[in-house]
Amino acid sequence: MRDQQPRQWSITTKPIHFVQICVPCDGHLHPHHRLVLLLHGWMGHFQDMVSLGNRLARDGYRVIIPDLPFHGKSVDCRPRSLREAALLLVKALADIFAVDQGSHYPLIIGGYSLGGRLALEIADDLSRRSLRCFRLQALLLISSAPPPMNDKERRERAADGERIATRLQTVKSSMDFGDWLLNSWYASPMWHHFPDTDRFTYMLTHRHITFDSHKTAWTEAALYMARYPEPNSATLDVLDVPTLYVHGDCDEKYAAFSTRMGKLFVNFSTEAVIGSGHNVIMQKPAECNHSISQFLEANFRPSTSDDTVKILAVRILRYSLPLKNPMKVNGINVHQRDGMLLALSSDDNGVTGVGDICPLPGLHTQNIEKCLTEVQCLSHVLHVTPGLFGHQCCVLLNMDMTLRTMSPVIKNAFTSAALHLLSQFKKISLKSLIRHLMVACSIDQTFLERPCRSLPLNGVLPRSILNVDVTSHSQCKERLVNFMEQSPFQTLKVKVGVTEEAIKEGEILKATVLEAEKKGRIVRLDANRAWTKEQFDAIRSCLGTQSSKIDFLEEPFRESSELEAYLLDSDTGPRIRVGLDESISDCNLREIASLANSADCGALVVKPAVIGLLRDIFKLREIAASSNSRVVMSSVFESGVGLAWAAVLAAVCQTEETSHGLGTFTHLCKDVIVPGFSDSCFLESSSLCIDGCARFLSFAAHNVVMKGTLM
Repeated sequence: MRDQQPRQWSITTKPIHFVQICVPCDGHLHPHHRLVLLLHGWMGHFQDMVSLGNRLARDGYRVIIPDLPFHGKSVDCRPRSLREAALLLVKALADIFAVDQGSHYPLIIGGYSLGGRLALEIADDLSRRSLRCFRLQALLLISSAPPPMNDKERRERAADGERIATRLQTVKSSMDFGDWLLNSWYASPMWHHFPDTDRFTYMLTHRHITFDSHKTAWTEAALYMARYPEPNSATLDVLDVPTLYVHGDCDEKYAAFSTRMGKLFVNFSTEAVIGSGHNVIMQKPAECNHSISQFLEANFRPSTSDDTVKILAVRILRYSLPLKNPMKVNGINVHQRDGMLLALSSDDNGVTGVGDICPLPGLHTQNIEKCLTEVQCLSHVLHVTPGLFGHQCCVLLNMDMTLRTMSPVIKNAFTSAALHLLSQFKKISLKSLIRHLMVACSIDQTFLERPCRSLPLNGVLPRSILNVDVTSHSQCKERLVNFMEQSPFQTLKVKVGVTEEAIKEGEILKATVLEAEKKGRIVRLDANRAWTKEQFDAIRSCLGTQSSKIDFLEEPFRESSELEAYLLDSDTGPRIRVGLDESISDCNLREIASLANSADCGALVVKPAVIGLLRDIFKLREIAASSNSRVVMSSVFESGVGLAWAAVLAAVCQTEETSHGLGTFTHLCKDVIVPGFSDSCFLESSSLCIDGCARFLSFAAHNVVMKGTLM
């Protein structure tokens, strides 16, 4: 196909003008066609992107290049924000190809500078499913700024746009405009000798000729296209597709942006074009085009190897596990844990992976029957998928739109089963496969420690030992001493907030911390959002200097605003480091990162069955690694299969050695298979064997194949 010459023709549709480039074809858009939308920069026009468009057309893509709003033949299109421009572009593109809402045609978006910012905005809308006509497959960002991280930066971007617009308004003639471009705009070091090239002369001539007819439009573009919507969690949900960031190595400002971009994306690559400034597409077109072509070929070429796994069978095995003692979760009494094991089997000698679906009443909104309906939907998708994994296993992080719309407990179970299956198929350990995924997803390798072979657990101090109705501190201390002498756990977790008598509880907690310090033990507290600010302050006052001896306190406040105020405040009172648990579900990743950056944030308590997608766990891990915090893996009182999966994740994802909250199997009367999790995975009563957890998963998968129901 690369030997054939691409054709170019115009498509005029109000209010956007497009040019289409492709090799001769039937003119129809089919689901297997990959469409590439290329977006030029400020004061440019479609011709700026034609060189790249021709290259991609020879590679077999159908390329669409618009004149952006305010530019070229789209000069009369005047949206009032970046988001409005994004909606106009996608609607016009859908109209051209008669693509209906819900069609999800594959789309790759690329953009230079302003076009890159617009590409990110379109990707945001596609991800939030406000636009369902296209399915985003990749992003190509060329010398483009990342989205603003907060309101302050958003306002600064808008102010920059206003300054540029004001300056452009003062230019009186095309001659003055040419002088301004040469002596001011393109005099910045970021352009690096671009004004010395023939392509710059061509570009400057075009700008000069079109100035009179476009001055007002370009001024409005500088003003309105710098207006971003308010930051929200959906912006982060889009950033899970293969993404390439191309920049000139002499453009220091945008080279620095590549590091920030990498933190937003799961599957991120960057390419520095040697000897180029900001305008890579015109200063070094051959090098830029080659980098993009190679990136797309690596991500979308058909797999020629034999590592594609076809799922032939989906099975479930339902279970009901009684609790030794009933517990209350957000006001709901729970007497047993109802769930199901999910098994995926391939066509390669019946290799099977397993995951656990065990929604917790009071925590998950789905019951087990709703989960069963979602599994039936997932089974149908897997049966019609020609090859699930392909030559890149990063697809497991987010299996397109289908998995994205399912509940977290299903996402987690599928990820567990799929990775467990793939590890056996590739004949590598499960923890090694997860580690490879982290590297492939651009997780900073300086934070990657060698996965541990054993995982320490925290013990739980029974509430009866710290009975606040007992007024005798000597009795309390005696019980504490006896328990700590017998307990094998180095780290002990104490459930607090069970009484309104904050002062009495604070005094007993102080005695607990003092005794733990004598015994060389670490104390954690879990309030489950039980305290008012006044109660919390009373507890802090009672603890005094012992506050700093507490490892961390999970979710002390009833009101989330009080947690944020405490973490961002710097009062002089005793400080207790806080662990985020429920807040992780309530906040978006940017808000979590802001809270984690506080010196008083001690841990991110991660429940895989609540988080769902592996890419989000990776992002939380990276937030912890780059802040003053750490990841502590926790559970939802699921079966041993869910605990074994969480333990393997903890072994790979932890940023420092710490104890994890995966000892909840002691609350169950039995496990789903025999021998159970405790007999298969426990080491010395206080830690887990990671290799034993992987073997337990394989044993469980075999049981589901033998006893489970075929979906």
